[in-house]
Amino acid sequence: MVEAMQPVIILGATFCTGFVPVDKYPDWVQPFVRYQPMSPAVDTMRGLSVGGPVLSPMISTLVWCTAMFVVCLLPIMVGYRRASTSR
Repeated sequence: MVEAMQPVIILGATFCTGFVPVDKYPDWVQPFVRYQPMSPAVDTMRGLSVGGPVLSPMISTLVWCTAMFVVCLLPIMVGYRRASTSR
């Protein structure tokens, strides 16, 4: 599973607003860069440290965190139930 997630993590870290502003990316990739999970978190931290909008990126970050939690919760519960009943 770790090996399968490495390309996703590398692409997420590479295509975020932490390294390059959104307007410097090609037009076809800008929506992906703007709305992927790392960009709102980076924009929130940037807004808190140097000034700028904070509320909208923070809400977007919290929505992403909640969505990831919900998506991961079911497999975690199923795996835990299997592990706790198999003796």
